[in-house]
Amino acid sequence: MENKLRRYVERFNEGDTEHYSNMIPNCDAADFLEREIPLISCSDKDIEETYYFRWWTYRKHIKDTE
Repeated sequence: MENKLRRYVERFNEGDTEHYSNMIPNCDAADFLEREIPLISCSDKDIEETYYFRWWTYRKHIKDTE
């Protein structure tokens, strides 16, 4: 399952120009997502991709606060 997530993340990272990063940069996204989100397997690959893409974009908004 983790390999599937990593393939999605690699593809999302390739299509993203990271002008700035917050707490979790693209290079750490796969490790973070593997640890922090429920992994799914769905027969509808569009839904599966959308699920992982939304988590991938969500983590871009996480900031380290005091």
